[in-house]
Amino acid sequence: MSTFTLEGLSDFIFYLFDQENEDTLFDIWLHKDQENDFATFKKKNQKKAYVKQPKKLSKEEEEAIVKASFQLITPRGKGGD
Repeated sequence: MSTFTLEGLSDFIFYLFDQENEDTLFDIWLHKDQENDFATFKKKNQKKAYVKQPKKLSKEEEEAIVKASFQLITPRGKGGD
């Protein structure tokens, strides 16, 4: 049996929310008089609980991140000592 890490926990929780929303949409579609098939109805009405949007960084923020990253990977002495 495998275990979940905290890193993947939020993705898993949002996946469960998305599945619950899909089930609710299916029930609505099933009990209402619809002209469209479920896939079309779902595409038109479903809102994802989790959509990761990339953050736009300024040039200064990019340079600060690169500088901090290079401090982690630059050898401290001859031969990486």
